[in-house]
Amino acid sequence: MSNPKKKVLYIAHGHPNFSRGGGELAAYYMYQSMKDHPEYEPYLLARLDDPNHQLSHPGTRLMASEKDDHTHFLISNGAYNDYFFHSKINSGLQEADMYQAVREFVLALRPDVIHFHHYFHMGVDLISFVKSLLPNVRILMTLHEYAAICAHDGSMIKTDKKQLCHEASIADCSRCFPTLSPAHFFLREKLFKSNFAVVDRFLAPSHFLQSRYMEWGIEPERISFMDYGRPIWTRRARPAKRKNQPFRVAFFGQIVYHKGWDVYLKSAIEYLRLRKQAASRETAFPEIQFSIHGTRNFLSPELSDQLDSLIGQAGEALYVHGAYDPKHMQDLMAGIDCIVVPSIWWENAPLVIQEAFMAGLPVICSNIGGMAEKVTDRVNGLHFRVGDHFDLLDRIMELADSPELYSSLLEGIPSIYSDRQMAADLHDIYDQLIAKNENQFHAAATSSHA
Repeated sequence: MSNPKKKVLYIAHGHPNFSRGGGELAAYYMYQSMKDHPEYEPYLLARLDDPNHQLSHPGTRLMASEKDDHTHFLISNGAYNDYFFHSKINSGLQEADMYQAVREFVLALRPDVIHFHHYFHMGVDLISFVKSLLPNVRILMTLHEYAAICAHDGSMIKTDKKQLCHEASIADCSRCFPTLSPAHFFLREKLFKSNFAVVDRFLAPSHFLQSRYMEWGIEPERISFMDYGRPIWTRRARPAKRKNQPFRVAFFGQIVYHKGWDVYLKSAIEYLRLRKQAASRETAFPEIQFSIHGTRNFLSPELSDQLDSLIGQAGEALYVHGAYDPKHMQDLMAGIDCIVVPSIWWENAPLVIQEAFMAGLPVICSNIGGMAEKVTDRVNGLHFRVGDHFDLLDRIMELADSPELYSSLLEGIPSIYSDRQMAADLHDIYDQLIAKNENQFHAAATSSHA
């Protein structure tokens, strides 16, 4: 008789069917990668705001997926979320209902491993809460950004949005949030670190993020590098570019303040100015088409007005495509020559870079953080000075005007870490942690009988 499969529960702050951020996709790909595993049986618990839930499922905050009996949703309707502490401690009845639902689910499932992908909208306290329910469970967490380090949306950008932040300190953080006392930041750090203390292994999708968290206080032996694994596209043959064909560049992503959409749009505006100037002088000028794909999220009225203004100024040089489904990304990229990732924050491991490489496209990105780590300058893409739209335009025009450089960058595109390899690597990590736990249990039992 074969041994039963070990259970691994993935907990995420969202599901890509409803929320299309990179963290949600990464969690979903990880869950899917383990479905055919011979030794592990995966489950997914994803947080969801569903206004119709109370009508269809009164009295519970859990909802089973209609399409996948191993996927469940934790309904957060009406639950207050503290974006500073990310904590549900001392919250109201709505949050108590959420944690009661988690308690029922976890105790019924009794997983061997719980792998967190976030605590947004659920509270960082959930980590130590599930550990208190199942003291022998192994806990992992994939870190997707810097929220534990930085109270400014985890961006590590000063609140004036003009300066990158290199580390957290109570003095610097207090200057960013002058209405909060230093005690707030002291307690915030203690809260995160006390919950992180029960995590057996952290996974960092970039070496850059890994180093930031080690500097913050996570012991090197508890945090490992593991890139985002994903289903790999079969690369399609791309037709050779014809002479005088426009060079097409594109931005894909969430239109939030730190993604650098303003840098990208300003480069399109500057291009339009230079092209009109060249036309007035009857001189040759490369034809470049800019496009932007994405939806605006949580923009202030001022930033929303700025976005509309910049789009208007870019005129005929820019094509605005709006929202897109990640399932259609390969088709959308088939009509593009180069992807631009102009983020003004450090980033971690942007999935759009993986997607560009799978589509056989070079990437032009800001010269910092996880972007600069994933894109090797003049090997498979180009770097430009972060926030400098003039330098970005120089790099776009350089690539548009140099078929030799373009061909060289295509040859340098690397292979992408696959979901199958990720599943094998996760198996090894889970086995190591479970074996370590069993050894500790036996050692403790032996000692108690000595």
